[in-house]
Amino acid sequence: MEALGTIDAVVLDKTGTLTFGEPYVVSIMTCPRIDPSTVVHMVAIAERPSEHTLARAILKEAACLRVPGDEPDTFQYTPGKGVRSVWQGAEIMVGTSVLLNNLDDLRRGFARSPRTRARS
Repeated sequence: MEALGTIDAVVLDKTGTLTFGEPYVVSIMTCPRIDPSTVVHMVAIAERPSEHTLARAILKEAACLRVPGDEPDTFQYTPGKGVRSVWQGAEIMVGTSVLLNNLDDLRRGFARSPRTRARS
């Protein structure tokens, strides 16, 4: 505590927040009547093949909640926009709120994306 008195400058990351060096899930907010573990399960399925640091945080939270580690049938991503996966016939899309507000444009963008993988 004494050393804090000698500090004359503090450097923060680009968002102006103090971090632990790796992202983690702080809270899960859902609509009424939707179980948070169901949301985590679906998002974890969609993000499982991703190499993004936020995907790793989601998968770590899924493991803590002991949700099943299911793999998607297909996986598509557009860097900086989001991911689209299909699991057991259900489409799961995870991305920014701006992107998700217009799903038709998002689907067209993914259809043009060269970064598509299907499980064999």
